Amino acid sequence: MENTAINWAELLAPWMQLLIPVVVGFFMALLTWATVELRRRTGIVVEQAHMATLQTALENAAGKAIMMLGDKMKNAQLDAKHPAIKSAVLYANAAALDAIKSFGLTSDQVAEKIIAKVGVLTAPDPTASPKDVTPPPPEPGAGG
Repeated sequence: MENTAINWAELLAPWMQLLIPVVVGFFMALLTWATVELRRRTGIVVEQAHMATLQTALENAAGKAIMMLGDKMKNAQLDAKHPAIKSAVLYANAAALDAIKSFGLTSDQVAEKIIAKVGVLTAPDPTASPKDVTPPPPEPGAGG
């Protein structure tokens, strides 16, 4: 009785040097495409870039407000209407407008974040900490 099994290894051996790189290349291209598509659909990379830009702009704007206040920092009552905060908001808007639009922040929300950053930046020196007159956040479910 004759052996009718096909020996695939023997048949493909001469072609293996070509087949392996083609198959590996195909799967690598497929993996790369899937990764790019996932990032495009989820927007993770763009959001991370916007967050980094916004954080840097807020820190710089807070630093600008601190510099504008100087010695008056100790007794300052900071809110969104304070001239130093208004100036810092304008600075943040100029530095990170795309990020601010992306997150849908209003000028008052940007001001609140800058005031919080001022607190963080002045925390090591308690004598420089301003009085915060920002209202507390709304209760959950109250909107805002």
